[in-house]
Amino acid sequence: MSVVFIIDIVSQVFCWYFRWYQSTTIKKDTNMATTNSNKLTDTSVKSSKPKESPYKLSDGGGMYLLVKPNGGKYWHLAYRFNDKQKLLALGVYPEVSLKEARLKRDEARKQLKDGKDPSEAKKEEKRLSVLQANGSGIV
Repeated sequence: MSVVFIIDIVSQVFCWYFRWYQSTTIKKDTNMATTNSNKLTDTSVKSSKPKESPYKLSDGGGMYLLVKPNGGKYWHLAYRFNDKQKLLALGVYPEVSLKEARLKRDEARKQLKDGKDPSEAKKEEKRLSVLQANGSGIV
């Protein structure tokens, strides 16, 4: 084997490792992966068919579409808060489009950056809307 051939193989392995390492690094300010965001397209979401068991279509940044055997499609955001794995429901497709789900994901990431738990903020928002609907201070 020639020296050029060996150098070519070593450089290819190094390039592969470098790309892999960058794709797995975590941003300290958002606690989520830096790459692989917005992988889904509206066409791929529409064309996803139910299978025998539930499966996930990842969009990146912790967001994915859960496709259930009954045909239901649910947007979820997986994240960590205070060293605990948490899950936030973003809505049901097609009522919540891909674009709207991404906006909700970005808002949740902003709340995480500010040190707030997105699921607790969602619960508080829901509680306040019930209070306003009732017109009273008792829930």
